[in-house]
Amino acid sequence: MFVVVFLALLLIPTISRSQTPEMRNLAILTGKKELTYYKIGSDIARIVEKECGANLEVKESRGSLDSFQRLRDEAYVQMAIVQQDVINYLTRFASEDKQIKRLVASTRYVFPLYSEEIHIVTTADSGIKAFGDLQGKRVALGSPESGTYMTSTFLLLTAGVSVRPAEVDGKEAFQRLLLPNEDAQKLDAIFLVAGAPIPLLTEEEKNRSNLALVPIEDSRLTNLKPYFVAKITKDDYRWLSEPVPTLAVMSVLVAFNFQEEHCLNIGMVANRVKANIEELKRTAGTSSHAKWAEVNLSMKLSGLETYECVSKYIDRKVVKSSNRQCSFAGGGGAPDRLDCAAKSPNKIFQHLCDNLPR
Repeated sequence: MFVVVFLALLLIPTISRSQTPEMRNLAILTGKKELTYYKIGSDIARIVEKECGANLEVKESRGSLDSFQRLRDEAYVQMAIVQQDVINYLTRFASEDKQIKRLVASTRYVFPLYSEEIHIVTTADSGIKAFGDLQGKRVALGSPESGTYMTSTFLLLTAGVSVRPAEVDGKEAFQRLLLPNEDAQKLDAIFLVAGAPIPLLTEEEKNRSNLALVPIEDSRLTNLKPYFVAKITKDDYRWLSEPVPTLAVMSVLVAFNFQEEHCLNIGMVANRVKANIEELKRTAGTSSHAKWAEVNLSMKLSGLETYECVSKYIDRKVVKSSNRQCSFAGGGGAPDRLDCAAKSPNKIFQHLCDNLPR
């Protein structure tokens, strides 16, 4: 009898947690504050706070590759926004590298977000008018931990264009682009892979009049997967005089392969984003980033299978307490009563039931 009572006490917290995610110690890895990921992450955090009264910390990252590593190794980080081409690259080479294999095995796909345009930013007087004109130029490829670095390097190698690379990104790269031509630190162009409009390129727009974007129309690049043809327009940056053809790649939300509590947390975040997607679209370009206007959460991406913690909970009805604590209606994996006749996917519960003294 003592054993049965002990097991009952042990299982009560498990039943409670399975219905009501604790929503504590939550964080999402994004990118640098001046780029798009950070704004998108902030929008998601705002929804989570509004809906569930929970704090989702928005953390800066050096880029997609950095986020993949930190998602596996850093405590209290559950989600990250990354580029699809980075996922494809890591998946392709997982069999050749044990560390990459561990990263891929521990990461799960939540849902698609938006297209990230490949920006090649230069100055109007640089003489760089086409992708091939980058040959021999001093070009910022991004930090080595970033998705931009992987994308820019891959495109340049594929097109056979050799540049003098600088492994910098963000504000540092932009400041060096604007230096006088005689300065030894001067950059001729910088790669930025991010959803337009990028805050870095819209701030103080009156000071951006000397900028130009390099088109990507090289036939060796336009048919590469998972990239697709896109345009950057005056609607994105007022300093553009005409649309600029380029390539884009999808950004996606991923999560660490958690079980139990954080599985519920990730499911709840996905659920609340979907429940508020129309509001995010309606406010795109004002209180939310403009890229929400094109987000299609049901879009299928080749080779990516939705995390079971998302597919299980994304459409589940959510109820809220007086203090805005969010719970999944109808339980979340454990039975509604402590009864071994009620089968449960909760492995601890089921194991204890199967091994009760007879």
